Amino acid sequence: MAKRKHPGVVLLKPIPARERVDPRTGKVKRSGATWWRARYTDPDSGTTVRKTLDRTLTTKAMREDYAVKLSERLGRRRRELEGGAVRATGTTLQEAERRFFASLVRKRPATIATYKEGTDRFLQWAKQSRVRTCDDLTRGRVVAFREWLLAEDVSPHTFNKRLRAVKRALAYWIDADLCPKLDHSDLRRVKQEQAPTELREFLRPTQVKRLLEACERHDADTFAMTRREKAGEAAKGGTPRYTAIGPFALFVLLTGCRLSEALRLEWKDVDLEAADHSGEPVGQFQIRAFESKTKKPRVVTLG
Repeated sequence: MAKRKHPGVVLLKPIPARERVDPRTGKVKRSGATWWRARYTDPDSGTTVRKTLDRTLTTKAMREDYAVKLSERLGRRRRELEGGAVRATGTTLQEAERRFFASLVRKRPATIATYKEGTDRFLQWAKQSRVRTCDDLTRGRVVAFREWLLAEDVSPHTFNKRLRAVKRALAYWIDADLCPKLDHSDLRRVKQEQAPTELREFLRPTQVKRLLEACERHDADTFAMTRREKAGEAAKGGTPRYTAIGPFALFVLLTGCRLSEALRLEWKDVDLEAADHSGEPVGQFQIRAFESKTKKPRVVTLG
């Protein structure tokens, strides 16, 4: 028996249309007609596929040539899968986005909003480019998205923020084995724009002094209002309650903590008996990794 030219691919002959008479109108209707089709097993899903050939393949030689190339492509894909390649899943970009945000349970709302700003634009580009699933994503298409995003009239900082958000989502999809044609090395090739770096501005001593004096005035006014209520000079329960901000402002200024880190600090993180290198008690507190913006723990001395 002669060896088949295109193993794994069967060319199915056209099926003529079936005729039937519409009982209401008496007209003859034709339906069910098919053109030449190729039947094969998809290497990724294992399902049987019947794909209609292009109508331009009008000769036997052209159809045989198509079947041979399809068979070779399927063979290469099977060998890739045997070598450990990621299988195509057919996951839509909308479902992939939902999974990505479901993984961000410990992220701050502001961080999630930033990611959403980027992924919304990515889905907008994908709709325009007819990219529907993660299987369709390649390095070339990610580069095309970068060029599309760059066409927006925004600052380099905004562009980089949105691009970082999309790359973060793509990295998650790659780790979840949703993108068979994309890997982390492809993402590293998608570069950000050069953005001007401004000098950091620090409060001068006179500014720090004015800030602390304003905090003291705020706290003094607050406690004066509270004393008037206790003295019966104001309606009971009618005085607004304010937390004193002077000690908090001084703490942030002296330690250099971020606002979110200072607000999350608890007494269990403070050790007032901690000593320095010479054995002198100075006290310290620790910022835990999950509370830090950089996700790295650190210890701050109080001395």
